[in-house]
Amino acid sequence: MRNKILHSALLVMSFWVLGMIQGAAQDLVYKPVSPTFGGDALNYNGLISMANAQNGFTDPNLVDPFNRDPLEDFNESLQRQILNQLSRELIGGQLGDNFLSEGGVTQVGNFQVNVSEGLEGLSVILTDLNNGGTTQLTIPFF
Repeated sequence: MRNKILHSALLVMSFWVLGMIQGAAQDLVYKPVSPTFGGDALNYNGLISMANAQNGFTDPNLVDPFNRDPLEDFNESLQRQILNQLSRELIGGQLGDNFLSEGGVTQVGNFQVNVSEGLEGLSVILTDLNNGGTTQLTIPFF
């Protein structure tokens, strides 16, 4: 009899424990961490900083536009200005100051420059005398 009572008590106790476990159970819902896959947008900064910390690859050809040397920028700008001024003086001396407005044909080095007025605007034809290649530019009238 005692065994029956103990067995009944144990059975009731096991149902009671199973009832508590099932009552506390809930559905498992997956929520992604990455904002790319629908996670919280505030996780982005943390995820990108972790990814950058783990990234051991650095591209030697990559130039950071925000981390430039001002002295190097000044030097490049100065060189560009000097070369532009020099090319203007060479072309002005070679072709003349009013060559584009007057038109005509002239030879500059290995190139022949033909300037004439057309219906659509000023036509400039550059001919490479070495290989015979031509380039035509049309400067429209305004």
